[in-house]
Parts: sequence; C-alpha cells; structure tokens
Amino acid sequence: MKVVLEISLTREGRLVGQSLVSSESSPTVSDYSKAYQENALQAVIKCQPYTLPTEHYDQWKHFMPVFFDLPVPPKAEGKRPAGLFDTRTPSICRGC
Repeated sequence: MKVVLEISLTREGRLVGQSLVSSESSPTVSDYSKAYQENALQAVIKCQPYTLPTEHYDQWKHFMPVFFDLPVPPKAEGKRPAGLFDTRTPSICRGC
C-alpha cells in the first residue's frame, strides 16, 4: 500500500487548499486501501502547522509526502529500532 499526496503549504506551514492524491498512489480497490488513503489525508491535515525553515520556502512550498504500509518489525530484545522503523527520526509533523 502506498499513498502519495500532493500538498502546498503557506510560509506559516499551513495547507493551501485541499491535498490531492497523486496518480503514483496504489489503487483504492478495497475498504482497507480507501481507509488507508483517508487516514493519510487526515494525518496531513491534523499535523499542521508544519515547522519548516522559512528561508527554504521555495524548496518545500510544494511537495509530495509518501505513506507506506510497512510490516511491523520483530522486537529485538534490548535493541533499538533502526532505519525506517527508527522512531527517533525527527519529523516536520508536530505532535502526531
């Protein structure tokens, strides 16, 4: 499952208009895929305002976040997650 959104932001990190689902997204053929797509849209809406450096506004005013349905990694005793599953990775999403 993959959802690619097309979004535009103001300098203050708020959405401009409605986010669009890109044609690069997986087709929504099941109830699960439709719900996954709707949740991705809601996440983008609820996590605003985004904290981004205003001096680079031209680079991030239009972008395409990608949401993947990844398998849950097995828990390794005493080890921290790494890579895609690293929960310590900084995010532009505040409090989500």
